[in-house]
Amino acid sequence: MDLIKQQAILEQRNNAYLVALIIGMPSLIILLVLLIGNRKKNKILSERNEEIIRTQKLLVTSEKMASLGLLAAGIGHEINNPMNFIKNGAETMRMAMDKEGVDPKAFAPYFNAVEEGVSRATTIVRSLSHFSRVAKNMDEKCNVHDILENCLIILSVKTSGKAIIRKSFTKDDH
Repeated sequence: MDLIKQQAILEQRNNAYLVALIIGMPSLIILLVLLIGNRKKNKILSERNEEIIRTQKLLVTSEKMASLGLLAAGIGHEINNPMNFIKNGAETMRMAMDKEGVDPKAFAPYFNAVEEGVSRATTIVRSLSHFSRVAKNMDEKCNVHDILENCLIILSVKTSGKAIIRKSFTKDDH
């Protein structure tokens, strides 16, 4: 009897193992499928997170450029006002000298220097204004020659005496 009892116990154990295997295998497979699914989702989330970080960096750069444009426009406006005073003051002095009988030709080099300085400053401010203006839409036509000229004016301080710039533009300026 002992042998029959042992065989019955072994058979019960084997049946229990079989039931555990039948129940456990699908559970294990489900867990593996869920794990693989989670890894894929984590990878997608990680990629989207990186994309968000890149987009945030672009947004910060865009905001900095917009702020720089506003700053340039403000500086341009603030420089234009004194330039107008200088230009009008020089013209008024020239007319006053003529009215008083003083020959303005004797002071022409000085007036020319003032006018040249005002003209240069005005050109630089105009270039800054072109740089800082906000486009209404992205498909507007622009004059490439003017854009290049404005850039060269802004860069003239950096390139003066260091480089010779030769311009060779096409006849078509768009």
